Amino acid sequence: GLQQAYFLERENRDYIVLEKEKEAGSFFGKFPRSRKMSSLNRKYVYGADEIDEISYRYDSNSLLSDDYSLKFSKYTLDQYPHADVYQQYLQDYGKKHNLKVEYNSEVIAIKRQHRKWQQSSKTKNLFLVSLRSGQKYRCRVLIVATGLKLENAMQYGGAVKFTDTYETVSLDARNYFKRRVLLLGNSQYLKQEIASNSMIYSSVSDINTNTFDPANH
Repeated sequence: GLQQAYFLERENRDYIVLEKEKEAGSFFGKFPRSRKMSSLNRKYVYGADEIDEISYRYDSNSLLSDDYSLKFSKYTLDQYPHADVYQQYLQDYGKKHNLKVEYNSEVIAIKRQHRKWQQSSKTKNLFLVSLRSGQKYRCRVLIVATGLKLENAMQYGGAVKFTDTYETVSLDARNYFKRRVLLLGNSQYLKQEIASNSMIYSSVSDINTNTFDPANH
C-alpha cells in the first residue's frame, strides 16, 4: 500500500489509502513471532554505491524512493533486523512522503456501480467502498492490497487438540523438553523461530503441506 501510494503521490494523482489499523506496518508489530526478520539486510554491495540501482536488487527490505535517506539499511546494521525497526521504517516512509493514508478505516463492503462520474455526462464503471464508520468513497480504480487475511488452521486427524497455530504456539523451548514436535505447512521460517531453540530438547520433524496428502499417509 505504501509503495503504491508513493508512486501515485509522485505523479500527483487523486488517491487515498484506507488502513484498518492505527499505524503503518502493524503486521510487523506482532510478526514474525521471533521478532527477527528473515529477509537479509545488506548495506554494502561490492562495486556499487548505495544509490545505484544494483544496490536495490540486493535490498530485500527498502521501499523504492527518490529519497535515499529512506533506505532501510540506514536504520540498522543488523543482518537480520528486529521487526520493530522495520515497523518504524514503514511509518517514517509514509510520513516523510506525506502519503494520503487514512488509518482506523476498516472497509466492510465494496460494490460495483454504473453511474455518472464527476463532470462527465457519460456513465462509468465505479466502485463504492463503505467503511465501518459509515463513511463512503467512490472511485474508478480500486487496488486491494490486504495481504494474508486468515491463517490456515490445519486439520490433522484427531490430533487437533494437541496443535497450535503460528500465532499461538509457544516459543519457550522448555515447553518442548523431551517431546516430539511435528511442524505442518511451509515450515522453513517456523523452524528457525521455534525448532532452533528447542532442538536440544526435542525431536523435530516437518511436513510441507503444499504436497502433503493426509489420505496417503
